Amino acid sequence: MSDNRPFSFNDAKALTIAARLCRLYEERITAFEELDPDLGTAFRDDWQQAIDTAMNIPTDETTVDNQQISAALLAESLDQCAAAVRDLRYYANRAFKGKDEFNVFGFSRLSRMRHAPANYAVAVRTMHLLALDHVDELNAKGMTPAQIQALLDTAIALTDAEVQHELKKRLRVRTTLLRKRAFEHVWSFVQRIQLAADVLYAEDDVVRGVLAVGE
Repeated sequence: MSDNRPFSFNDAKALTIAARLCRLYEERITAFEELDPDLGTAFRDDWQQAIDTAMNIPTDETTVDNQQISAALLAESLDQCAAAVRDLRYYANRAFKGKDEFNVFGFSRLSRMRHAPANYAVAVRTMHLLALDHVDELNAKGMTPAQIQALLDTAIALTDAEVQHELKKRLRVRTTLLRKRAFEHVWSFVQRIQLAADVLYAEDDVVRGVLAVGE
């Protein structure tokens, strides 16, 4: 959450403080409503709803964990795709060693694509089509239909894993924004009650202290 949030506590403590003040305010709701009719039961219900909403938004730690999980799955998918390519390279080398057909597969370009999984997946899907085009020669050297199919399957899986990883990164940005707005909303109720308490209990230091935010 950005530094311009309206409280200096971490989110967990801010939520605890807000929930405590909401309970204390509810115990004195009649007095608050007499001061300001807008501070009645509807205000209480809206405040509690705001607290519940903020509580149910995933923490940044949770979204980071989810992003790390998706990154690990992406790396695993890339490894599986690379394994399928190694099989193709082996049999293509046996079938076309020293021939132009071997170079057409584009093995030398793949090493530069590992940092770009989407491009890697496209290259492997292209290799799958080329393998189908040379299926007889590859089969003759021992490459099985399942190994050829693995090129397509792992490339599709890699694409899906990349999409999920990118989605998690974007959802983290959205969740951070939603969390910021939700906690600002919760704290707006705190600030409203603090202002009212300063007036309502101006001569009662004890109650005003009970209703203070504290550190």
